[in-house]
Amino acid sequence: MAHEEWLALGGKKFLCMPGKLTPLHEASLAARGQNYITHSDYYKTRYWALVRQAVLARDSATCFRCREPASYVHHLFYNFRGEDHLHPETLVSICGACHQIVEYARLAESLLTKIQRRISLCKGFLEDRQGCLDQNAAHVAARLLGYHDELAELEKLFATGTPYKNPRIQSAAEAEAMSERFRAEREAYDKRAMDLVFGWEGSEKERAEKLIPMLEVEIPKVEKFIAKVLEPILPSAERLEKNRQGYTVTKAKSNISGVEALVVGIKFHRGHTDGIVSGESVQLVREPNNAYDPNAIRVNLQTGETLGYLTKEFAAVFAKQLDAGEEIPAQVSKIVRGKVYVAVAAPSGAKSF
Repeated sequence: MAHEEWLALGGKKFLCMPGKLTPLHEASLAARGQNYITHSDYYKTRYWALVRQAVLARDSATCFRCREPASYVHHLFYNFRGEDHLHPETLVSICGACHQIVEYARLAESLLTKIQRRISLCKGFLEDRQGCLDQNAAHVAARLLGYHDELAELEKLFATGTPYKNPRIQSAAEAEAMSERFRAEREAYDKRAMDLVFGWEGSEKERAEKLIPMLEVEIPKVEKFIAKVLEPILPSAERLEKNRQGYTVTKAKSNISGVEALVVGIKFHRGHTDGIVSGESVQLVREPNNAYDPNAIRVNLQTGETLGYLTKEFAAVFAKQLDAGEEIPAQVSKIVRGKVYVAVAAPSGAKSF
């Protein structure tokens, strides 16, 4: 029945539906005689009711995050909205509390798309690709600063457990105020960007090229945040037991007393974790001329192959020790869901963790 209704309502035409419309948008479309189904109307259709019912039955009406009773069905992404029954993997059952939190993952997915598109535009500009407009350094830097602040705001809201609320524009005055706020923010980013790239030498393309690695470094940060938002929340007793077991395993496999750090950027260097095992030694190599982080520390496998980098927070802790010529023992402590963690010896004089 769901498939028949999907066909009756126009099938793939659902993919062309406008997003969440304000009364002003609806009035404008109605004045033009345009037929459409609004975002809210879509979730009132018999089609969606059947899809929702099927997903809840599949998941035993259990929230995928906290394992509490679920009454909502959430889109992990909207690429196939209107063809939901053909792509059930994009839907999950979720409770009301978690539903307002996982929206931050969707916003981060949107941010990820913007960063990837900016990188593509920059590379197209460098290659004189048709259709790629001038991506001057100040313009790209302004967008980079905006992406960085957008992620920071999402992380802040998620960390404080603030439920997501979709801002709805209810009047022309609100629309005008929002437009003015965006304009002021854009001007502020443009000014910060000019300060950032001021004094950079080289042609416009050479200056813009320096920003590509800085954009690429943002991608694993956003991906890490998305994974954190979508990671299931275990019941208290189960979570405590998992933490206890994880601690024991780490200690049993590692002979290094120090800290455990996540390796980022694997996707853009080695590309996979195949062949890596817990207990394998790795080498920490300083990159003082790194365009994004002057404290950058590269993680190399014993073969000399680059695995990835320590996060900026950990790099800041160990950079001075490496710059002083000291060697810091490190080894793979665990591999979880394609993420590699390394145990790193604590800095001289520091307390072990």
